[in-house]
Amino acid sequence: MTSRRERARTAVRAAFEEAKLFFGYAFIVFVPGSNPPRHPHASPDAPKLPPANWTDEECQLYIDEARLDVQHQQTEKRDIRARAQVMLTTAIVVAGAIVASYVGKAGLCVVESLLYIAAGLFTPVSAVVVLGAGFLAAAHITA
Repeated sequence: MTSRRERARTAVRAAFEEAKLFFGYAFIVFVPGSNPPRHPHASPDAPKLPPANWTDEECQLYIDEARLDVQHQQTEKRDIRARAQVMLTTAIVVAGAIVASYVGKAGLCVVESLLYIAAGLFTPVSAVVVLGAGFLAAAHITA
Protein backbone atom coordinates (compact mmCIF):
# COMPACT_ATOMS: atom_id res chain seq x y z
CA MET A 1 0.00 0.00 0.00
CA THR A 2 1.39 3.40 -0.95
CA SER A 3 1.64 6.16 1.57
CA ARG A 4 0.22 9.63 1.16
CA ARG A 5 3.71 11.02 0.65
CA GLU A 6 4.46 8.56 -2.19
CA ARG A 7 1.17 9.41 -3.91
CA ALA A 8 1.97 13.12 -3.58
CA ARG A 9 5.44 12.56 -5.09
CA THR A 10 3.92 10.58 -7.94
CA ALA A 11 1.36 13.32 -8.58
CA VAL A 12 4.05 16.02 -8.56
CA ARG A 13 6.24 13.97 -10.89
CA ALA A 14 3.30 13.41 -13.26
CA ALA A 15 2.45 17.13 -13.21
CA PHE A 16 6.09 17.97 -13.94
CA GLU A 17 6.15 15.54 -16.88
CA GLU A 18 2.92 17.01 -18.26
CA ALA A 19 4.26 20.55 -17.91
CA LYS A 20 7.50 19.54 -19.63
CA LEU A 21 5.50 17.96 -22.44
CA PHE A 22 3.25 21.04 -22.72
CA PHE A 23 6.15 23.47 -22.92
CA GLY A 24 7.93 21.18 -25.37
CA TYR A 25 4.89 21.28 -27.66
CA ALA A 26 4.54 25.05 -27.14
CA PHE A 27 8.21 25.37 -28.16
CA ILE A 28 7.69 23.51 -31.45
CA VAL A 29 4.73 25.75 -32.29
CA PHE A 30 6.94 28.82 -32.27
CA VAL A 31 10.14 27.24 -33.67
CA PRO A 32 9.58 25.84 -37.17
CA GLY A 33 11.42 22.66 -37.98
CA SER A 34 11.87 21.47 -34.40
CA ASN A 35 10.76 17.98 -33.42
CA PRO A 36 8.06 17.35 -30.82
CA PRO A 37 9.10 15.78 -27.52
CA ARG A 38 8.59 12.06 -27.07
CA HIS A 39 5.55 11.25 -25.01
CA PRO A 40 6.45 9.21 -21.90
CA HIS A 41 4.02 6.46 -22.92
CA ALA A 42 5.21 6.27 -26.52
CA SER A 43 6.88 3.07 -27.60
CA PRO A 44 10.61 3.45 -28.29
CA ASP A 45 10.42 0.70 -30.91
CA ALA A 46 10.38 1.55 -34.60
CA PRO A 47 7.00 1.25 -36.31
CA LYS A 48 6.32 -2.12 -37.93
CA LEU A 49 6.47 -2.31 -41.69
CA PRO A 50 3.70 -3.93 -43.71
CA PRO A 51 3.96 -7.71 -44.06
CA ALA A 52 6.24 -8.98 -46.81
CA ASN A 53 3.39 -10.89 -48.49
CA TRP A 54 1.47 -7.69 -49.35
CA THR A 55 1.09 -6.92 -53.02
CA ASP A 56 2.20 -3.62 -54.55
CA GLU A 57 -1.42 -2.44 -54.71
CA GLU A 58 -1.94 -3.14 -51.00
CA CYS A 59 1.27 -1.28 -50.12
CA GLN A 60 0.22 1.68 -52.27
CA LEU A 61 -3.21 1.71 -50.62
CA TYR A 62 -1.50 1.67 -47.22
CA ILE A 63 0.68 4.63 -48.19
CA ASP A 64 -2.28 6.57 -49.62
CA GLU A 65 -4.31 6.02 -46.45
CA ALA A 66 -1.38 7.15 -44.31
CA ARG A 67 -1.03 10.32 -46.41
CA LEU A 68 -4.75 11.04 -46.04
CA ASP A 69 -4.46 10.54 -42.29
CA VAL A 70 -1.55 12.97 -42.05
CA GLN A 71 -3.40 15.50 -44.21
CA HIS A 72 -6.45 15.20 -41.96
CA GLN A 73 -4.30 15.73 -38.86
CA GLN A 74 -2.71 18.83 -40.39
CA THR A 75 -6.16 20.23 -41.20
CA GLU A 76 -7.34 19.61 -37.64
CA LYS A 77 -4.20 21.29 -36.29
CA ARG A 78 -4.78 24.39 -38.43
CA ASP A 79 -8.43 24.57 -37.32
CA ILE A 80 -7.53 24.30 -33.64
CA ARG A 81 -4.82 26.95 -33.95
CA ALA A 82 -7.22 29.29 -35.75
CA ARG A 83 -9.90 28.84 -33.07
CA ALA A 84 -7.38 29.44 -30.29
CA GLN A 85 -6.14 32.61 -31.97
CA VAL A 86 -9.71 33.88 -32.41
CA MET A 87 -10.37 33.21 -28.72
CA LEU A 88 -7.24 35.13 -27.74
CA THR A 89 -8.13 38.08 -29.95
CA THR A 90 -11.69 38.15 -28.60
CA ALA A 91 -10.47 38.04 -25.02
CA ILE A 92 -8.03 40.88 -25.63
CA VAL A 93 -10.84 42.99 -27.10
CA VAL A 94 -13.13 42.18 -24.16
CA ALA A 95 -10.36 43.04 -21.69
CA GLY A 96 -9.79 46.33 -23.51
CA ALA A 97 -13.50 47.10 -23.31
CA ILE A 98 -13.49 46.35 -19.57
CA VAL A 99 -10.50 48.62 -19.00
CA ALA A 100 -12.02 51.37 -21.19
CA SER A 101 -15.31 51.21 -19.30
CA TYR A 102 -13.42 51.41 -16.00
CA VAL A 103 -11.92 54.78 -16.96
CA GLY A 104 -15.34 56.42 -16.92
CA LYS A 105 -16.19 55.13 -13.41
CA ALA A 106 -14.69 57.67 -11.03
CA GLY A 107 -16.90 57.13 -7.98
CA LEU A 108 -16.62 53.36 -7.53
CA CYS A 109 -16.19 51.77 -4.15
CA VAL A 110 -13.24 49.51 -3.38
CA VAL A 111 -15.14 46.28 -4.13
CA GLU A 112 -16.29 47.51 -7.52
CA SER A 113 -12.78 48.73 -8.35
CA LEU A 114 -11.35 45.32 -7.41
CA LEU A 115 -14.00 43.63 -9.54
CA TYR A 116 -13.05 45.73 -12.57
CA ILE A 117 -9.36 45.08 -12.01
CA ALA A 118 -9.95 41.33 -11.64
CA ALA A 119 -12.08 41.24 -14.79
CA GLY A 120 -9.45 43.18 -16.71
CA LEU A 121 -6.69 40.82 -15.54
CA PHE A 122 -8.41 37.45 -15.72
CA THR A 123 -9.96 37.89 -19.16
CA PRO A 124 -6.62 37.90 -21.06
CA VAL A 125 -5.14 35.32 -18.66
CA SER A 126 -7.98 32.92 -19.41
CA ALA A 127 -7.50 33.61 -23.11
CA VAL A 128 -3.82 32.72 -22.87
CA VAL A 129 -4.79 29.47 -21.12
CA VAL A 130 -7.27 28.70 -23.92
CA LEU A 131 -4.62 29.56 -26.51
CA GLY A 132 -2.11 27.27 -24.78
CA ALA A 133 -4.68 24.48 -24.63
CA GLY A 134 -5.38 24.96 -28.33
CA PHE A 135 -1.69 24.80 -29.20
CA LEU A 136 -1.27 21.73 -27.01
CA ALA A 137 -4.20 20.01 -28.70
CA ALA A 138 -2.81 20.90 -32.11
CA ALA A 139 0.60 19.56 -31.13
CA HIS A 140 -0.97 16.41 -29.70
CA ILE A 141 -2.74 15.79 -33.00
CA THR A 142 0.58 16.09 -34.81
CA ALA A 143 2.48 13.74 -32.50
